[in-house]
Amino acid sequence: MNSSLLIIIFIVGLIGYIYVRMILHGGRVGDYFRNAAKIYIWLNKADAGLAAVVAGKVATLKHRMSLVSELDSQLNACNTIVNEIPEIRENIERIECLKLHILEKEWRLTDIITAQNELKNINPQYLKALDKADPSVFRDKYPYLTSANTLQDIINAALKESQGEVEKGIEFMEVMMRISPELIEDSDIAKTKKQLEDDLAKSKRT
Repeated sequence: MNSSLLIIIFIVGLIGYIYVRMILHGGRVGDYFRNAAKIYIWLNKADAGLAAVVAGKVATLKHRMSLVSELDSQLNACNTIVNEIPEIRENIERIECLKLHILEKEWRLTDIITAQNELKNINPQYLKALDKADPSVFRDKYPYLTSANTLQDIINAALKESQGEVEKGIEFMEVMMRISPELIEDSDIAKTKKQLEDDLAKSKRT
């Protein structure tokens, strides 16, 4: 058996494996996509955005269109309140960006592999979870946002998650200052810490 035939058999087998796994894990891949999309749309996390795109690419065409339909529903809901909450335009742009990438073309195996490699470089934990069709990787990190369903609940959850991240940032800086007291005298670090504290206080008043 020559090497060219072996390569062809390997590629055919790989394609078969991927598509069988896509069918078996379709529902959980959908949950993975929804969680990743929420985190990208509402917290602007680039690695979650890429994770959502890759999940959309590995889904079957029928399932992919179903996920896009869910994005459309969220887009319509956001458009109904954009006049009252102009800041939500950024979230609308991210929904449209996500749709654009998923619907860009009919994804080939090589496209899927390339996207998976990109995700591996940015956040290997997200790729590992996608391989297992495990959406809990997002639920563990962002419990409020991933459990929210209605638009109002999602907005409130995103605010909570944002506050939590700022609080963690402040706590980290305080720990570093205790470890290295000389940092207390660093004007740039002090300014950054004060800005984080002001942002946190402002978000809690909103």
